[in-house]
Amino acid sequence: MLVLCLSKQLFFRQCNSFMPKIQILTPQPTLSLHFLDRYFTRHFLLQAVRFHSAQCVYDCNVKIGALSRAGKVESARQLFDEMPTRDVVSWNAMLTGYWQNGYLDESKKLFDLMPVRNIVTWNSMIVGCLENERIGDGFEYFCTMPERNTASWNVMVSGFVRCGRIEEAGRLFDEMPWRNVISYTAMIDGYAQNGEIERGLCLTACA
Repeated sequence: MLVLCLSKQLFFRQCNSFMPKIQILTPQPTLSLHFLDRYFTRHFLLQAVRFHSAQCVYDCNVKIGALSRAGKVESARQLFDEMPTRDVVSWNAMLTGYWQNGYLDESKKLFDLMPVRNIVTWNSMIVGCLENERIGDGFEYFCTMPERNTASWNVMVSGFVRCGRIEEAGRLFDEMPWRNVISYTAMIDGYAQNGEIERGLCLTACA
């Protein structure tokens, strides 16, 4: 009997040596629910503040444009000055509002103060100069702007045509990297007004 017991013990020891060892994993400490709650609350609050701020800027930009179109430039400027945050659209809206109401020099002052400009800013200044019969100033902005789009060229070509400076308009038209229907229409009208029907017909064929 003793021999049998010893044999069983030896057998179980050998079996245990071949059995894979199971490691019991204890859970590691994780972030507390309280911390996670605070983190996500703060994150969502920041998102809400950013959204509110962007919406506020957008609403003010719309109001500046509406006030300017109604001729209330001083009210538009007051709103502009009171804005805690402005974007390039805010500056463009106020700048455009000035020249639309005949205050081109105020537009130029604001243009010089702008922290950031885009192509809309430059195009607006060119149009403002042309609308206020200061084509020389408009052409200066056109020549100094860092980049141009088709609208920039079209505005300047149309401005020269409107002032009867057809040759200058033609030279600018020839330099255009891209042309569209507006470009051709401006030049064809210019040639027609100047009595140069054949040159206009030539462009019509090319358009």
